[in-house]
Amino acid sequence: MEFCLYLINFDKIISQMKYILNIFFILSISLINSCKNNKEVHLNNDTIINNEKITIETSTNSKSDTSASLSIIETNNNSVKDSASNFKTKNKDNLNLKNDSLNKYHIYISLDDGPQEGTRNCWKILKECNVPATFFMIGVHNEGKSKTSLVDSIHNDPLFVIGNHSNTHAYFNKYSKFYNDPSGSINDFILAEKNLNLNSKIARLPGRNTWSVDHIIKGELSALKTVKKLDSLGYSVFGWDTEWHFKNGNIPVQSADEMVRTVNYILKNGKTHSKNSVVILVHDRMFQKPEHAASFKKFIVSLKENNNYYFNTLNNYSK
Repeated sequence: MEFCLYLINFDKIISQMKYILNIFFILSISLINSCKNNKEVHLNNDTIINNEKITIETSTNSKSDTSASLSIIETNNNSVKDSASNFKTKNKDNLNLKNDSLNKYHIYISLDDGPQEGTRNCWKILKECNVPATFFMIGVHNEGKSKTSLVDSIHNDPLFVIGNHSNTHAYFNKYSKFYNDPSGSINDFILAEKNLNLNSKIARLPGRNTWSVDHIIKGELSALKTVKKLDSLGYSVFGWDTEWHFKNGNIPVQSADEMVRTVNYILKNGKTHSKNSVVILVHDRMFQKPEHAASFKKFIVSLKENNNYYFNTLNNYSK
């Protein structure tokens, strides 16, 4: 009798175990199907999970970077947001450079204090050599039919850009007075915009090697207030990496060969404001005499012979 009862109980246990196993099997099949349905499908900037759409929303925070956030549009009538803080990509559209300029050294010829004697020679040489350059001009110098005509010609030439070098060149070289009066100095730059009919927002401070590119200011403390105001007006302010010096007002000090060696050296040794870019300062009046103009041309031609050098204007400055 006891043995029969034992068999009956054993059968019940077996039946219960089969029932549990069946339930477990059904749950397993359901889980596998659920996983299959939950697979991700990527389409362009969208991700589909459980029939819910996740969109990568991009917003440009600076000239060079694009930040992105992930937003789940709707999940069971609830809105959920998650940030992707490390998602940054280079915005190549802002480089404004030709394809053949990549992996090259960038040369920026900049000429100060025009229009004056020597400006026309420089313009003709650069045009003949097909080399872009930036002319930083002074408002009060743009007087008389000959000079205004020259300025118009440079304006209309796609090789060149005219930058703002103030209206009076720091109250005619009174630098302390000029930079101790930030409001007055800014008004001087604004007046130059009108006198030169400027359509660019690039400037160079008179007598101060100071920079403000992408709101990063570097240079001489005495000019800090002025350069900050120019920056707030949308200007990029350019100093220089090397200068072709002059003596007695307008006579070049270095030879063309010496200048070429200097440019080669500072580029290869990273002694410039931005890596692989060099801003060269010359003054127009240095090249009004034929022999000095010939030296300027030799300098330009020698640089151009280097296939690793790419010329551009400062509105396309490569940082």
